[in-house]
Amino acid sequence: MINSCELEARNIDLRNAVKRRQRQKRPKDYKSMKVIKDGHKYEDYLKFKECNPIEIPQMDCIEGSKDSKAVLLTLFFPITRLQLAFILEEQTSENVVACLDMLEEILGTELFKEMFPYIITDNSHEFADIDGMQRSINGGDRCFIYFCEPNHPEQKGGCEKNHEFIRYVIKKETSLEPYSQADISLMMDHINSYKRKELHGKSPYELAKLMYPKDFTNLLGLEEIPPNDIILPPKLLKKSDSSN
Repeated sequence: MINSCELEARNIDLRNAVKRRQRQKRPKDYKSMKVIKDGHKYEDYLKFKECNPIEIPQMDCIEGSKDSKAVLLTLFFPITRLQLAFILEEQTSENVVACLDMLEEILGTELFKEMFPYIITDNSHEFADIDGMQRSINGGDRCFIYFCEPNHPEQKGGCEKNHEFIRYVIKKETSLEPYSQADISLMMDHINSYKRKELHGKSPYELAKLMYPKDFTNLLGLEEIPPNDIILPPKLLKKSDSSN
């Protein structure tokens, strides 16, 4: 789980536990928590897209059962349908920033900027720290955050739609507490290896290997699952059966 920059990972790699340096905590009334969104609104996003038809990753959180503090932070690439997911110990802005910090450390600042120059997300409280999300661990900016309009999940509909695959494995109202990052990474490997009709028979993983820098999939430790070995029911993760 990611909490105060700590993550179970693989390699550098999202499978073995690795510790990330913790930023200095800010007071709760820090100005970024007031969510000053001028220039970050959905109308600004649309204007930008008109002149810059580039792929912009979509960020969201998936909640578990009501008594589960843990959530999944997801990052979705709309062209390839590749989705990353990271388990956060709590649904807080501090943990979201810690996760992005961790990704930047794994990928390196330049590759992070190449893959996540812009991100669009919703207005949930865990995405309130605009400054923290945008600021590089080395100082300066690493990305620019846009926000959907309130109550308009369709404005990042690709991300929302792809969550259906996650729900094949982890049903709604299931506690996320029993799962490790290794479990979540395994699930996403299966999902990203699943061939899609809308991708002309290719899988998100196959397209990612073709379109993105080689280091991206390697550093994140993404693995392709052979078609005959893909499992999407809850039995993929044994904990799903015990938590129902």
